Amino acid sequence: MILSVIVLSVTALVVTSAILGVGLWLTGRHGPTGTSIRYGIVAGVVEVGAAAMYLLWVNVGGSATFATANALLVLGPAMIPLAFHALRPSRAAVTCVLASFGSVAVVAVTSLLLDEDVAATCRTGALAVVCACAAVTAAISPEARRSSIRLLAIAVAVYALYNGVRTIALVRAGSDATPLPTLFTDIAAIPIGVVAMVTVGAATVVFWVAVYRDVHRACDGSRTLLVIADKDVTAQRPELVHELREAASAVESLALPVHGGASVSTPEAARNVLRLLREEYLWTDEEVALVATTPAR
Repeated sequence: MILSVIVLSVTALVVTSAILGVGLWLTGRHGPTGTSIRYGIVAGVVEVGAAAMYLLWVNVGGSATFATANALLVLGPAMIPLAFHALRPSRAAVTCVLASFGSVAVVAVTSLLLDEDVAATCRTGALAVVCACAAVTAAISPEARRSSIRLLAIAVAVYALYNGVRTIALVRAGSDATPLPTLFTDIAAIPIGVVAMVTVGAATVVFWVAVYRDVHRACDGSRTLLVIADKDVTAQRPELVHELREAASAVESLALPVHGGASVSTPEAARNVLRLLREEYLWTDEEVALVATTPAR
C-alpha cells in the first residue's frame, strides 16, 4: 500500500509540474485557457493530497481520513470536465460537471458510513462515472479536432470502462465470494491508473503546445487579432474572452484562440465579430471598446 501511494504521489507531481510549466509558459494564466490550466494543476495537487491522506490512513487509521482520501482521489479526475467547461461552456458540460461532483459527494458519504470494502467499491464505481463524464466533455469540446484531445478522451473512456467492469467484479466478489481476477486487484489497478494519469498529462501538454503553435502560425499570416489586452479585465471577467472567441468561431470556422481573444482571417470578419457581440451577446459600448483590433505581425 505504501509503495502504491508513493508511486501515485510521484506521478501526480510529475504530471502537475508538466502541465504547470508548459501550460502557463505557453498560453498564460488569463482567460478560459488559463482557467482550464489552473483546473489541471488543481487536479494534480488533489491527487498528491489523496496519496498523503492514504499514507496517513495506513499509519493512523480513522474513517474521516479514509473518506477524505477517497474523495480526493475521485476529485482529481472530476477537474477534467470542469476544465473543458471553462474552455467552452455547454449544457452537456454542466451536466457532466454536476454528475462528477455528485459522485465525489457520494464517495465521501459512503466512506464515512459504510464498511471499508463497500466504500472502496463505491469509490471505484464513482471513478467510472467521473471518467465517463471526462470523456464526454473532451469528445464534445471544439478542441476534439486535435489528436491530443481525442487521445485524452480515449484514455479516460478506457479507464472509465475498466473501473466499471472492476466495480462489477468487486460486487460479485463481495456477494458470493467469487475470486477477484488479477486484472482487477489493487496491485493491477495502481499501474493502470498511473498509465491513465500519465497519458492524460502528456495529451494535455501536447494540446497546449499545439495551441501555442497555432497562435504563432496565425500571427505569421495576414490575419486580424481581436484581443482584450487589459490583463486585469481578463482576470476579473474571463467570460468576456470566452464570448469573444465564441463569436469569432460563429463568424468564421477558421478563427483561432489567441492570448486574450481570437484571430480571424480578415478585417471584415473582425467587424462582423464586434457586430455579433453587440447584437447577440448584448455587449455594451464600454465592453466592445475593450477589444483591440490589430493586424497580426
